[in-house]
Amino acid sequence: LVTSNLMFSEWVRIFHDKTLTAALLDRITHRALILNMSGTSFRRRED
Repeated sequence: LVTSNLMFSEWVRIFHDKTLTAALLDRITHRALILNMSGTSFRRRED
């Protein structure tokens, strides 16, 4: 299970290498179920 608040196109900012990022994404997304979620967060809010 991998979660991220970044779109795949933004991952190169983290890894600083387009080739490495492309290879990594290819490996982890092959035969994966990708869920894009949006809307209100269900995380507990701290007051």
